[in-house]
Amino acid sequence: MTSIALDPTMDDAQNSKFRNTYHNLVMNFARKKVFSERETECLLLAYHKFVLKNGRKMKLMTRRQFGNLFHNMFNVLDPNFTDAIFSAADPSSKKFITPEAFLDVMSVVLRGTLEQQIELCFKVYDPHGNGYITRERLRKFYRNMFDGAQDEVDELTNDFVETIFRKMDIDRDGKISFDDYAQTVRKNPCLLQFVGTCLPDSGTIFIFSQVYKIKEIKMQLDFTMGTMEHQRFHTIFRGLKNELKRTSRFKEKEIERLLITYYKMSLASGRNARGVARSQFSAYYRVFLGVAELNWIDPLISYIESGSIKYISPEAYMKVVELWQYGTFQERKKFCFGVYDVYKRGYITREALRKSCEKMIYGQTLEDTEYLITEYVDFLMRKFDVDRDGKISFDDYSKTVDQTPNLLEFLGQLIPELGKLYEILAE
Repeated sequence: MTSIALDPTMDDAQNSKFRNTYHNLVMNFARKKVFSERETECLLLAYHKFVLKNGRKMKLMTRRQFGNLFHNMFNVLDPNFTDAIFSAADPSSKKFITPEAFLDVMSVVLRGTLEQQIELCFKVYDPHGNGYITRERLRKFYRNMFDGAQDEVDELTNDFVETIFRKMDIDRDGKISFDDYAQTVRKNPCLLQFVGTCLPDSGTIFIFSQVYKIKEIKMQLDFTMGTMEHQRFHTIFRGLKNELKRTSRFKEKEIERLLITYYKMSLASGRNARGVARSQFSAYYRVFLGVAELNWIDPLISYIESGSIKYISPEAYMKVVELWQYGTFQERKKFCFGVYDVYKRGYITREALRKSCEKMIYGQTLEDTEYLITEYVDFLMRKFDVDRDGKISFDDYSKTVDQTPNLLEFLGQLIPELGKLYEILAE
């Protein structure tokens, strides 16, 4: 391990004591090749700092501290879930978690395979170890998703539970077993956390890594570009940079970093390219921003860049990233609805909704798929068509999302996770 101070908030003696205490564990765990030695050190540092708060004689993290870590850093808000994760991590203890068990559960949470995360999530959703999830348990979880009169909430909850059961109860025995759940998630991984959040998203993971990592010295610009390329970059974008400083919500270094990213993408689009090619932006959106909703990439590009069928201008690129990063809720609503309204009619019809859902829902058979799509479209129309005129207008959508903000991207993710943007905007 390195000899530099691991944490500047601890003195030399404390850093030395930390390394002596955890040296063997760091070396042994690093052999599993889930985390590097430095990453293992940093995770144990997070653990160690919680332990220090418990007094000199205490050597273990408490159950409450573990729950607070998942609540505050990983945005797992349900205390029942954090308790279940604790029990899954260290079944032999009710009050404390060992550093070994802590590293094991963090390896699943942060770097786990799909199979490992399937096993963990099901244990969280089935904390008593029954081996299955019932309709009544799902109703308890989903009841808080909806607002309105009690009768309407109960109806929507029951409809949603039935839709989930038709999707996940493969053997039709009236309960969702581990095998039902695992088979469904392997075919459709986005259903991994279908009951509720018990794993951090990639953005949250990135923010956590920033808090508990050794800061590296970074160059202001980009060391992969030579002096001539830097000069050319400044010549091309000087005017736009100055304008963005006056009119945008970005900091100066954020503007420079984003425009460098744009410039490098435009270089990859070809010498004669008049901007970033749509295919290049599409790859950037999927790979670097972590948005896997391939069905919405073309409508999104058409929405942000109406002036060209081949290229994304730097102005359009900066405008949409500003909205993603700093946009108000009202701005985000207009953006999402504008993309979902593929035909630019000002409303979404039942048929348009059906076409969108056809790309999202898959059943065991063609008939099963058709049935699930019809049920889901009916469910969405009941939820969103506020004035009951057979279509979803922006006003319908806006009122519904104001009441239930997590329905903002109800047809698929359009806005990248903040952590992915932080990676790009980080100084």
